[in-house]
Amino acid sequence: MCIHPPSAASVRNNIRKSFFTELGINNNLEVINLLYDQYYNGSSRNPTEQEKNYVKALFTSEAYVKNEFHYHSVTKKHNFDETVLSNWTSYLERFREFIEKGAQFTRLAVQEPWGVMILQASYGGIKKAGSSTDFNPYFGTDYGICSIIKPQTAFAPEFEKLPYWNKVFGKINWQIAKGAQAGEGFKIAIHHHLDQPIMSIKELDISPGSVFQIAVTPTLLSTSEDAVKRFNPMERGCYTEGELPLKYLPSKLYRYEMSNCLFEAAYEQILELCNCTPSFHALGYMEKPQICTGPGLTCMNKIIRGIGNYKVVGLNTYIKDYKRNRKLQDELRERDKFILP
Repeated sequence: MCIHPPSAASVRNNIRKSFFTELGINNNLEVINLLYDQYYNGSSRNPTEQEKNYVKALFTSEAYVKNEFHYHSVTKKHNFDETVLSNWTSYLERFREFIEKGAQFTRLAVQEPWGVMILQASYGGIKKAGSSTDFNPYFGTDYGICSIIKPQTAFAPEFEKLPYWNKVFGKINWQIAKGAQAGEGFKIAIHHHLDQPIMSIKELDISPGSVFQIAVTPTLLSTSEDAVKRFNPMERGCYTEGELPLKYLPSKLYRYEMSNCLFEAAYEQILELCNCTPSFHALGYMEKPQICTGPGLTCMNKIIRGIGNYKVVGLNTYIKDYKRNRKLQDELRERDKFILP
C-alpha cells in the first residue's frame, strides 16, 4: 500500500505555514513565490544568481538542515558512520551537494514536522500514532515521496524492534490478515511490491468516513519457450524478463512490468529532454546531477502528466533490435528470390 501527501497542484493550500515560519520567511512573499515556482509549480525562467545564492543559504541554514538531520537520525535509513549523524553540521557537510539543491525541500514543506503524514492508523485492533517510523515516507512516485506500509509487519508486536527497512524489504514470513481501516482521507495505490507506483494511473481516492472494498484479481499471461526462441522481441512485439533490463528500475528492487516500463520510458525522457533528475527518484543523478527545479520542473511535470505517451525504453537497445529485425527481413527477401519460380 502506498500513501502520499497532497499533489503539487494544490500545494498552496497544503504547505505547512509552520515550516516557513521556522525558516523565517513566512512574511516574505517574494521568497515564497520563488520557492513555489522553482520547486512545486515549475517556472518559465531560471533563477538569477542572487536568487540562487539566497536559496542555497536558506537550504544550508540551521533551521532547514535540522529538519533533514532529524529525519535521518531517527529513521536511520542508511548505515552511516556515527560521526555523520552526531549533529546537524556534520550531516550538512556529508550531504551538502544534495541539501544545497533542495532535494528534500518539497517533502519537508508539505508534511508534518519530521516527515509525519498520517495522524493515526490502526490494523487488527492495534493503533499506532503517525509519528511511528513505520509510516515514514521513503518511496518516490510520480506524485512525490510516499509511505510504504505493510500492515502485517508494521502492526505486528513481534516485529516492533526490527528496523523499518527489514520490515519492508526483509525476508520475514508472515500471514496477511484482513481488517485494515482508514481514518483520514488519502490517495492509495495497490500494487506489486516490485512495481513503481504510478499514482496518476492506479490511484484510488479514499474519502473520510467512507468504506471501500477493493478487489484484486491476478491475471497470468504466459508465452511458450518455442515462441520466445523462434521470434525476436521486434517480431513478437514484446520483451521477456531479462531481455530488456530497466536501467533506472534495477531488477533487485523492481520487476519487468508494464507500469514500470511506462515509468522508465518517461523517466528517460525527463533526463534527456529536461536535463535534470526528479527529486522523488534519484537513480539518474549520476548522469544528470541537477534536481528538477524551475524550467526543468515544468518540463518534468509535462512529461509525467503524459506518462503513457512515452513507450520507448532503452533507446540504444531499441535501435539495435530495429536494425537486427531489418537485417532479418532483408535476408528473407534474398531467400525468397531463390524460392519463387
